[in-house]
Amino acid sequence: MFYDRGVAENEVSPEEEHVNSDSGRFIEIGNSVFIQYKLNESLKWEEISQKNVDFGGGFERVVMLAQNKEDIFETDLFTPIISSLEDLTGLRYKDRKAIDQTRQNSITKSFRIIADHIRGSVFILGDGVKPANKDQGYILRSLIRRMVRRARMIDLTDLFTAKIAEKVIDFYAEDYPHLIEEKATILNELEKEEVKFAKTLEKGLKELQKFTGRGISIDGKTAFFIYETYGFPIEMIIEEIKSEEINDSGDLTPEDISKIIADFNKEQESHRANSRAGAEQKFKGGLADHSKETTALHTAHHLLLAALQKVLGKHVKQRGSNITADRLRIDFSHNDKLTNDEISAVEELVNEVMRKSYVVEKQIMPKAKAEEIGAEMEFGQKYGDLVNVYFIKDPKDQSIFSAEFCGGPHVENTNELTKFGVFRILKEESNGSGVRRIKATISK
Repeated sequence: MFYDRGVAENEVSPEEEHVNSDSGRFIEIGNSVFIQYKLNESLKWEEISQKNVDFGGGFERVVMLAQNKEDIFETDLFTPIISSLEDLTGLRYKDRKAIDQTRQNSITKSFRIIADHIRGSVFILGDGVKPANKDQGYILRSLIRRMVRRARMIDLTDLFTAKIAEKVIDFYAEDYPHLIEEKATILNELEKEEVKFAKTLEKGLKELQKFTGRGISIDGKTAFFIYETYGFPIEMIIEEIKSEEINDSGDLTPEDISKIIADFNKEQESHRANSRAGAEQKFKGGLADHSKETTALHTAHHLLLAALQKVLGKHVKQRGSNITADRLRIDFSHNDKLTNDEISAVEELVNEVMRKSYVVEKQIMPKAKAEEIGAEMEFGQKYGDLVNVYFIKDPKDQSIFSAEFCGGPHVENTNELTKFGVFRILKEESNGSGVRRIKATISK
């Protein structure tokens, strides 16, 4: 669906006035989506009885047209952010009287990137995601790092992300009250990531310029080295290379970029495979054996993960494990050292579930359904269409304490664990940025 603004930003002849032209007269505001099928629990497509046509509209574009603005960043959805950036930099988002329009166009682009990325980052953090090197955390980290880089391009070198994020939170708080509840966490995570990246930004840029400054093409292997050493996401590396406009054969072509990304991914996968092999050699995998003691601690591992989420928050996800007959080890996503009170609360919660004789129940279900109910996934595992999910339930009201993808051995009732003694956390420590490690056991 297109909206006819009736005006063109670029001079075009009448015969070029087509909805797909880039004159600026026609703005695509949405698409019609025809809803006809659903995927059932057997993973088969079936027609639904009530078919409909859904309008997939771009909210910001509709707002832009309703408010009669030239672009979405001039709507009231973004003006608090843009104004804050203007105050911090002393620059203007748009300035048609600027002598150097090339420089002004770069400023406008930087404003747009920072405004878009800070708003997205605030909402992602508000949903409990933290900066990391994989999955949602990787997307978040890339957003933050890219806007820090763009800030440097307009000479904004002071810490700024938390200041602008406050504007975002204040503006959207009425409709999204959880942003106020998570405000301290959002601002803290943004500033920590900004400080962390700022320390390596200049070194990384110099490393890139060692190659581009000598006219040497960046290949995937070099790009991965820069990513691994300085934390530059591949998207940012590509952006920097393109901005340099220095290449053996001239400007980078789409084929050049595709090859760099493909080779980068190969290097990354090779690095991960080597890391996994090293970990398996060091820790002998997840379970050392299937003895009664190891099985008991494996079940306790499920209880511990659920207890950590209940005490610390749902952002806690398993990042590694190792279980022997003597102790269990879990690596999990969390930034801060656990306090003594938090450790005690986790221990008490696990022991309480052990004493209350919760039922351990296995169900086989489609992977999509398991994901829908929020079952935790075992770290590093790949799953088929059907999966085993172990539920640990209160026998009185059938409420679920833990639900987790798993293929290992478990006890049938948590009370069996009490035969081995009391659950105790032996050690809590850091295992890298944003990851903590706990070693625990059940003993008398």
